[in-house]
Amino acid sequence: MSQMTELLSLVLPIFLLIGVGYAALRSGFVKKEQNDALGAFVLNFALPALILHALTSRSAGDGFDWAYVLVYAGGSLASFCLVIAFLRGVLGRPLPRAAMGALGASSSNSGFMGFPVASLALGAPALVALPMVMLVENFLIIPLALILAEAGLQQGQTVAASVRQTARRLARTPLVIAIVLGAVLSALGLHLPGPLDTAIDMMAKASAPCALFVVGGTLAGIGTGGMASDVLWIVLGKLV
Repeated sequence: MSQMTELLSLVLPIFLLIGVGYAALRSGFVKKEQNDALGAFVLNFALPALILHALTSRSAGDGFDWAYVLVYAGGSLASFCLVIAFLRGVLGRPLPRAAMGALGASSSNSGFMGFPVASLALGAPALVALPMVMLVENFLIIPLALILAEAGLQQGQTVAASVRQTARRLARTPLVIAIVLGAVLSALGLHLPGPLDTAIDMMAKASAPCALFVVGGTLAGIGTGGMASDVLWIVLGKLV
């Protein structure tokens, strides 16, 4: 019974926050545009602040485990390849749609769901793991999906051109900038000035509750078309 109580104490706050976001959008109290804006805040400000603070608050190599990165990357690639092969070869989906399905199966949605759940369950280790997970997702899985999607949408474009276009797009992504900047500062043993570090930490702490609220609002606005028919295979790929 104590284990069940622990489990409920872990998952209830998560589903409550998701439920608040869902109810807010369904009731019209929050508009879709407002939910999208909050999602942009999480993606472009709160999560980069969280990663930057995590990387600059420890010395280089402290808590960074290359074995974890390699295993996570290997599992992500295996899931990506299995799902894109099934969606393309068995269901005959177009390459851009299959690439996005594979992205959904192999990317763990670390910022909006993974970190909030892991931080409640594990505490500090979740903050150590987040930059390593984001490293794999932002430098391997997301670029791979975007390159394949671009190749499917723009017939005749070379792979090299797709890679360059994807690289330029990712280089402007706040999450990628935060990972690179945080890694450089950590390697040099530099820390952010006190007031700046406090401000970034304050913004970082908003990431988990805001992300869960956005997930609920997004669920309220999901339609039945598009990728909906592929959700079963995406979920199976993610679980495997």
